[in-house]
Amino acid sequence: GENPSSMAASLNYLASVLRESGELDEAEVTIGESLAITRRLFGDSHPIALRRELELALIQLDRNHQTAARPLLQHAVDAVLAWTDPTPSRAASDVMAELGFRLTEETRRHWDQGESAYARECALNAERVLRPLVTARETSAAPTDWIVLWTRSLYAGALIAVASTDLEKPLAER
Repeated sequence: GENPSSMAASLNYLASVLRESGELDEAEVTIGESLAITRRLFGDSHPIALRRELELALIQLDRNHQTAARPLLQHAVDAVLAWTDPTPSRAASDVMAELGFRLTEETRRHWDQGESAYARECALNAERVLRPLVTARETSAAPTDWIVLWTRSLYAGALIAVASTDLEKPLAER
């Protein structure tokens, strides 16, 4: 109605509750509505829109609809990599960290399922998304120790995932 941004945020919270309670069909519809409003307000590449798109991808993954989740994850990766600000905002940093974490999780899942090519793609994307975040956090004026450590640990996980899926190289090079 009068405040579409608040409506989108409320729908996002409702979708989270629905997802947590296992009502994935309703969660998908609700987050879809939130995402549509958010995109209309801010565009496809805004951190808030990407966060909601990531939530939709996670619901798709919960439903085991990997074919539907992949383009959403890839769009988020492409949008994040197109950002040019060397010091991402808090919202952008949160999206980058969450996306990097989820891609690392997808690396593990697909590696375990024997899908090594897609596992490697996820690992490389996680590393690409997290690298600028690590650099930005380490060089910012006053990063807190836990934020730097948390970001480094996410980045290390992505690097390990890349190394684990890069089987064509000798172990010492990985």
